[in-house]
Amino acid sequence: MQRRVFLCGYHACIRRRKTGSFGSGSRYRLVFSGCRSKVYSIQLLVSRKVKEFFLFRGRLRRRAFWGRVSGIYAVAVGLYATLCYLVLQHAADPDLAELLSYLLVLLASVLVIVQTVKRLHDTGLSGWWWWLLIVPWVGNAFGIGIPLVDGTSGANRFGPDPKGRPGASLPGAVGVAMQDTET
Repeated sequence: MQRRVFLCGYHACIRRRKTGSFGSGSRYRLVFSGCRSKVYSIQLLVSRKVKEFFLFRGRLRRRAFWGRVSGIYAVAVGLYATLCYLVLQHAADPDLAELLSYLLVLLASVLVIVQTVKRLHDTGLSGWWWWLLIVPWVGNAFGIGIPLVDGTSGANRFGPDPKGRPGASLPGAVGVAMQDTET
């Protein structure tokens, strides 16, 4: 199976090949055609991944959620420690460092909120459910449950399943369809 995808002014060809036994899914390989160089195509992929951190659409698996949120916190703590070190060494103005630390906390909070909304999309809930995290006690229980609950199987209204699982079908749905075709 081969189809063309228009990607930022360049055509990319996605080839699909089966791997493993029946039901194990398939792998996708992205082959760029029309790009000027490999460096440009890598920059294109990196910029696309960076944009995913700031967009509320799509779904996010549990493993990716934990990885992204841990990475955001690690970078924020590292930058905050660097700011504190510069202030202690009298290399930076304390007022400027304070302003930068507020901006850092704001940016990290927004990025974590975006990842949480994507995780809610994977469970089939709207991103507006994020506001429940602000409510005392209820928000604590809800916040613990978000990263632990498995996402919906198959595509939902927020996009395809990031794990590539087929959608769950009802057991009687096939029999009903067969009965309708016989009459």
